[in-house]
Amino acid sequence: MMDYCSKEYKFWQKAYIPIIWFVYRDTGRLMTVISNQIFRNIEEIKSYQKGMTEILAKKEGSEVTGINVFEIGLNKLVKNKKEYWTKIPRSQKFEIEANSGQTGWIGKFLKSPKLYDILVVVGGEVAGEPVFDLGKIFFLKSSDNMKKIEEFMYFSDQVVNPRSMHSGLYDVKGVFNLSLKTGKLYKGKIPKIDEDELMD
Repeated sequence: MMDYCSKEYKFWQKAYIPIIWFVYRDTGRLMTVISNQIFRNIEEIKSYQKGMTEILAKKEGSEVTGINVFEIGLNKLVKNKKEYWTKIPRSQKFEIEANSGQTGWIGKFLKSPKLYDILVVVGGEVAGEPVFDLGKIFFLKSSDNMKKIEEFMYFSDQVVNPRSMHSGLYDVKGVFNLSLKTGKLYKGKIPKIDEDELMD
């Protein structure tokens, strides 16, 4: 029998979201890959970047041109509810393409990232440690966000460990570039891009 919302995980106070920019070989257009997970430190991002660079080169024949890194900080914990898993069968929940421009929010987020609440959930465990996933939608800061987040958790296909007691809300604290040559962070800007050039 499942013990819903019974395990309290320690959410990171500070974490990072990498966004990899690359030039698509067939069209020469600037594209981006947005990670579905958050990372604890820069070394983890470097490992992710190396793997994605190899995948993009082999699968897409594309060249990575830059990496933005969003530093995020924990704002507050949000209590999960058993009903998120029991009220509506998963087969009846609506699908959201993770971190896709098709959902409408991602292009706006890239223009003004500090205006958004970032939902982070426990997607699973690896060797007893939590895997923290990004919510498939970021929420423009407003007084009714808790209601919107609750509705999202009820009705979307977001994968969340049913034992997790909380999800987390994070704020963007800074935007950086990761040097492809030195592996060091420096303050940077987000390249201009059209929403239809985004992918997950």
